[in-house]
This record gives sequence, C-alpha cells and structure tokens, in this order.
Amino acid sequence: MGVAAELQSVWQQEARSLVGCLEAALASGNATDVVFAAHRVKSALSVFRTAATDVAAKMEQRARVGRLGAAAALMDKLFTSSKECEQAMVDMLSPDTGN
Repeated sequence: MGVAAELQSVWQQEARSLVGCLEAALASGNATDVVFAAHRVKSALSVFRTAATDVAAKMEQRARVGRLGAAAALMDKLFTSSKECEQAMVDMLSPDTGN
C-alpha cells in the first residue's frame, strides 16, 4: 500500500470512529458528550472545508443549548456530506491533481 492510500485509510478509520463516538453520545442523551464529540468531528473534517464541517458545527451548536433532538436529526446529513470529505481526500492525494 502506498503512502497516499495508507493516509486515506487511516483518515477514514479515524473519521468513522469519531462519527461513531458522536452517535454513542447522542444515544446517551448527554449534551456535554455530544458537544465534545461533535467538536471533534468538526475539527477532523475542517481540513476539507466541505458541508460536513458545517453540519458538525450545527450539531455542536444545537447540543450546546440542549437541543439534542435537533442535533441528532442532522446525522443523516452528516453521513451524506462526509462522502465529500472522502472524495476530497482522494483528490488531495491523487498524483494527477498536481499537488
């Protein structure tokens, strides 16, 4: 496995782990845990500047004010928009992009 492919694999595993932590926090109903988990997801995704970063930020904001249901309602959108991050990672590491 090349370095680019290895980086992509590691990032994807970490991102999935962070999203899993966010799901667990939402299931627990603990707003503090949701804020922390959403913040970690937002930080991990921020390098790509995609919609997923904005979704995670909205989840964090909603959890901060105790709106866990509203935060949880964004999970599907987070999953969908995180696909953009995966594609951004592929594009960034692709030798054809000139980066």
